[in-house]
Amino acid sequence: MRKFGPKKSAERKVRKVKKRFTLLTTFTMLLSLAPAAAFAAEDGNADNSKKDVNVAVVLDASGSMAQKVEGERKFDIAKESVTDFADLLSSDANVMLNVFGHKGNNKNSGKEVSCGTTETVYDLQPFSFNSFENALSGIKPTGWSPIAKSLYDVKDDLADKDGKNYVYIVTDGEETCGGDPVQAAKDLRKSNIKTIVNIVGLDVKTVKEKAKLKKVADAGGGKLIEADSASDFKKVWKEEGVKLSQ
Repeated sequence: MRKFGPKKSAERKVRKVKKRFTLLTTFTMLLSLAPAAAFAAEDGNADNSKKDVNVAVVLDASGSMAQKVEGERKFDIAKESVTDFADLLSSDANVMLNVFGHKGNNKNSGKEVSCGTTETVYDLQPFSFNSFENALSGIKPTGWSPIAKSLYDVKDDLADKDGKNYVYIVTDGEETCGGDPVQAAKDLRKSNIKTIVNIVGLDVKTVKEKAKLKKVADAGGGKLIEADSASDFKKVWKEEGVKLSQ
């Protein structure tokens, strides 16, 4: 058997201790890295693709939107506000504009045409200020309010669109064409389109109308946002635009 002197024996013990310490340190590091590696593998298997943000603005152009708030027509306030809102959205978001109430007139003679017509005047696409403004330029507040029909038409427009879908209905009152906007909002939510329906009420006059609009928003998984003045209305749209752009 090979023998070592006291000095050699001590050095050998030190080397053994160092070796054990190195092995222990390496093992500890491997254990600490294992969860991170597993998480990275799991994260790599996940779908990290960024979902599209699709925003549909449904604008009331019925006859009552020609009335004034603080000296300015409701429809003009709404046009300016939704344009500013769309301009705040991120560059990779898509926006569309659907209008109702702009055909026929607000008398019984024009009700059938008005209630049977909604129009997507700006197709779902990234925002272009000039194109969006031009789409609104020829619209005048005229007729009745087929809110339910607009929701069904928006449902068709968003049918094949993946991602996060938001619908904003701009109105100063309730459905006036005999439709059921609550059911329309429910049908939109129950479809394969992941959609939230919000209603922005501008100078809605009665508690009854507000309650009806809230039911529509609730059915659509969204909220009723009330604005009684032009300044409040513009503030609402700015806040919503900033929220969606984040």
